Amino acid sequence: MRISGKTARLFAAGALFAGLAFAALAGEARAQLYGSDELGNLFTFDVTTGATTPIGAPNTLYSGSATGCCTEIEYDNTTGRAWAQERASGYVITEFDINTGLLIGPAVPDGAAFNGLEYVGSVLYGVFKTGGLASPSTLAILNPATGAFTVIGPTGAGSLAGLAWDGATGTMYAVGSPIGVPPPPASSTR
Repeated sequence: MRISGKTARLFAAGALFAGLAFAALAGEARAQLYGSDELGNLFTFDVTTGATTPIGAPNTLYSGSATGCCTEIEYDNTTGRAWAQERASGYVITEFDINTGLLIGPAVPDGAAFNGLEYVGSVLYGVFKTGGLASPSTLAILNPATGAFTVIGPTGAGSLAGLAWDGATGTMYAVGSPIGVPPPPASSTR
């Protein structure tokens, strides 16, 4: 997402959004931007004004685990399924209803803290870290329904938190920090 004066308002209220996903829902004229925060709240964003609208009851994406809510949400425009990746050492991903925020079915163990996820077609790519600050993030393909993932390889970058695919250029972009530099704390405000 391009941060402009209008969309910067999304972050100006002090909330740190854990995940963002564009969803092209059936019957909608254009894709809608969805976001989640670290407390498990789901929102839609007006990309023109920066206004947020909550979806469902508070904390609907929170599965009740000790590790808290999600680090990332993703929507598969091919299948219409939405997923929330649990943060920290939770190592699980859970399907949820994009219209209500309610969790669907049990959490699926996926063996890693995927801090960045992005669909390219129907393939879900993710980045995770297995070591401390001195280790690079790893790029993988994740099957969210089973939790199985296939490692593609190290990224050469430190803590990565966001992925975005540019289909026009065939480029996957990531947001993060160099190896050895910690990412900003999840509870920080902007």
